[in-house]
Amino acid sequence: MVRFVLGDPQPVPYVLPRPPVVGELAVDACAPGIPARVLSNPAPGMLLLDGQDTPVPARQLAAVAPASHPPQVSLVDDGTVPGAPEHLLVEGENAHVADTLLGQGWAGRFDVAYLDPPYDTGTRLSYADARDDWPDFFHARLVRAKELLHPERGVLVVAIDDRRLGWARLICDAVMGQAQFVACVVWDGGVHGQSRLVSVAHDYMLIYLTSAAAAKRDRVTWREPRPGVDAALQQAAKVWAATRDVDAAHKRMLAWYRALGSDHPAKKLAEYSWFEEGTGRLLRPGPVCKPHAKHYDYDVIHPGTGKPVPRPGRGYRYSPQRMQELIAEGRILFRDDPAKGIATKLYLDEMDTRAPHAVFTEARTRAAKRLAAQVGDAAFTYPKDPVVLERWFRLVTQDRPDAWFVDLFAGSGSTGEAVMRMNAADGGTRTAVCVTNNEVSAARQETLTGAGFGPHDPQWRAAGVFETVTAPRLRLVAGETGQGLVVKRLHPSEGAGEAAVAA
Repeated sequence: MVRFVLGDPQPVPYVLPRPPVVGELAVDACAPGIPARVLSNPAPGMLLLDGQDTPVPARQLAAVAPASHPPQVSLVDDGTVPGAPEHLLVEGENAHVADTLLGQGWAGRFDVAYLDPPYDTGTRLSYADARDDWPDFFHARLVRAKELLHPERGVLVVAIDDRRLGWARLICDAVMGQAQFVACVVWDGGVHGQSRLVSVAHDYMLIYLTSAAAAKRDRVTWREPRPGVDAALQQAAKVWAATRDVDAAHKRMLAWYRALGSDHPAKKLAEYSWFEEGTGRLLRPGPVCKPHAKHYDYDVIHPGTGKPVPRPGRGYRYSPQRMQELIAEGRILFRDDPAKGIATKLYLDEMDTRAPHAVFTEARTRAAKRLAAQVGDAAFTYPKDPVVLERWFRLVTQDRPDAWFVDLFAGSGSTGEAVMRMNAADGGTRTAVCVTNNEVSAARQETLTGAGFGPHDPQWRAAGVFETVTAPRLRLVAGETGQGLVVKRLHPSEGAGEAAVAA
């Protein structure tokens, strides 16, 4: 019996020794063990009869080896773009490519695994998006991605939307461990349609660590520049140079903040409007009280009056010894009015970074326009924005210049471009490994089938996403940035025989 897998897998590209025979038994991967029979040929329009005598269309068909005899595959060269650092682009079914990488000693090598699986919307996109076996499909690839990640500093990022967020979270918790969960980041695409009920323009990024314990031990922090800080500090320097008076400078700084447009990033920094006597450093008063139950009660003497300042109602957050150290360092603000309590000095030039917010807005139209400019009219639906990916890649790796990235659903190649642009910006030696298949969109398949072409014809292959989008884009960016790109394809190893075939 020939065993068939239904749905939309991308089979290992072996040559089918013969077409499937009408009447031949098949096994549906979505309902293992239930026999079905081939009702019609050719493969692109094949119908199967399931266990309930219901015809089932097979949009794509792959005959596979029994589980005890997994396909023997290898990666063969398909051209390079010379340069350094060097990246890898592989065409092939991602589960098989991941197995090959693991078998070649790549386990634990990667700092970041970015997975952007099909969202299972059921719509006709430029790639297979509807799957009856989505949980199993995603789980199998996530297990492999975890093995590729470094056991202590690895980070998993999964892009997903509302339809499969619940499944993705449960599966990630099971594979990565609930304790490794970091955040569910919301990306608001900024373009809202005319939905009848709720306009949805966002999706998510689930972020996990391979070892939260190691991150805590190593005091890992993710920080990015705080928007508007540079503008505020530049203005403060001008104000202080013109006044050299803390009260006059404070008033001018407040006026500057008020004059800013509502969308100016420095508008949110208006609390930083005070100046330190003598130095002119821009600051804001910070709390000295204890936010929780445990606190310290003691007197702090005002240097001008020699009398205690009013204690905060919830007591001091610092011990008496630490308070004296802060006073000696000049980091406690004593008010001119003795009736007012003290405050800490929070300098803006020390607050120039922040932890990333879990919700951000970035228009998605930029990514599509960018891709169209790179590969022309070759369609790819909803490409990810390499600028957004670059931001998060820098954050989760603490901007390590030699980090390794793997993307098992490379699609349009946004991950590869993001990593190359990062290297070009700072001279880094980061490495990207991108894996994608050569899917042909459903609409294009219909056109090609109508013209008499099948999956093994050059015309069919030339219409695939790898040939029209991923490879041309990454070759272009590699050439522009002077970086190397090795392109490989998944093929059977010597002696593999008919372990796996595709139709």
